[in-house]
Amino acid sequence: MRDRGVTHTRYGGGEARAGMTLADHSQVLRQTTKAKILGALALLATACSGNDGELPTEAQPGVGGATSSAGGEPGGGGSTHADGGAGGIGGSGGSDPTDNWPPPPLPAGCPYNARILPYDPIGWSHLANAFAADPAPCADYYIHLPALANEKTSPRGPKAVDEVHALGGRFHAVAEFHWGGWSQVTTMTWLERGKAFREKMIERGYHPERDTWAINELPSSVRSNAEVRQAVRDVVKGLYSGPEGSIPMDGIVWVIGMPTDLENFSVYKPNMKDWLSEAPFWNDMKKYVRWWGQEVYTDPYSVCVSGSSPGTQAEHINDFVMHPAKLAVAGGEATFAARSFFDGAYFPLMNAAWKSEVYDTTSLTLDQMKHHVSTQIYAARLWSNDHAYPDWRTGFAWKSNPPGATEAQIQELAARIARAVRYAYSDDGAGASTACSPSGAYTWCDCSLGGAEFNDGWSTFESW
Repeated sequence: MRDRGVTHTRYGGGEARAGMTLADHSQVLRQTTKAKILGALALLATACSGNDGELPTEAQPGVGGATSSAGGEPGGGGSTHADGGAGGIGGSGGSDPTDNWPPPPLPAGCPYNARILPYDPIGWSHLANAFAADPAPCADYYIHLPALANEKTSPRGPKAVDEVHALGGRFHAVAEFHWGGWSQVTTMTWLERGKAFREKMIERGYHPERDTWAINELPSSVRSNAEVRQAVRDVVKGLYSGPEGSIPMDGIVWVIGMPTDLENFSVYKPNMKDWLSEAPFWNDMKKYVRWWGQEVYTDPYSVCVSGSSPGTQAEHINDFVMHPAKLAVAGGEATFAARSFFDGAYFPLMNAAWKSEVYDTTSLTLDQMKHHVSTQIYAARLWSNDHAYPDWRTGFAWKSNPPGATEAQIQELAARIARAVRYAYSDDGAGASTACSPSGAYTWCDCSLGGAEFNDGWSTFESW
């Protein structure tokens, strides 16, 4: 299913939702006004207390409390992010979200509405500002705002929300529903937890038609544990519905993935097949979730093989980053519900986190990291040419304060990501190779590392 801006009207494309009645529009206005009033009161309260209500997140874990794999998968379960940090967007804040909302229509030359969905557990400012400075004409940007360090069940805002909105009408704030944090809340059902979070989003100033939520991180046990699957079905329903009188809001799910260098697939693949075959689960995801982000943090040492072409590297990248959706296709009738959902929702959450042991990028130079990022963007864009997914949807894990990096280097890496996205998802009819340079030459996609080796195991997901 192609993600065309003219057909998706909930809050990304800027158009009024098809079929909305006058009462519906009135409800949107009432909820937006409530959000502004509550946001203003929160800003006033924090101004009086000398704190902006958004405590710094130094040493904040990017994920917390994710359950370990119940299926004994190698490398599965738990957090894949050990880093912590803080971040904010430059600007005055306090902007009225209606000043630039809704945005003007996409340019006539845009074949699809690109959706750029970064995961920013360690600061979002550099990347968000780079996107705003060099935006793709066909793209909307969904800026992840991590949960508060001292209260994992609270969304960040309202100051950060206003700062995201101030970047432009096609910038959307994403409130993090922290799975680990909410797992500690035992006085509510999962349905109630989802609704309670939506109420907190209203209080923190999130716009009901513009912004959204994201579950971080869905535990790996969802692949094998029926109880966890039911909890997921319940919480996404609650997040979608919100408290009584709320505008429905379908959001994002990020699910814990596996490392690129995985060799033993004897547990992981059967668990995936079982999960993908559970039609009621995927039917609920299609009802309540807009985008499904698989954590596929491409290890550069598994793709940047010296002497290989960008096309060959892209093939191996896509074997890994597209593997859940590929397996859903291979499953035929048994996985119809999952495949139908993925066609319009799946996107790869790839690796743009520099100088991180978790993402295996500590030894890369800035130039090597830039090539690695550009090649991943090229690969995802290339795959979308001939497949029903991920259309023009893509995401990255980003790290705003890598140790030992200068401010100029961080800005340079962010600018490279923004430029690769800008040219790859443009309205001028250019192809995927423009992620590698504006001319289409592969100048930015010369990803080469000594000792790198392809992992051909991921190609097996093309078959059931």
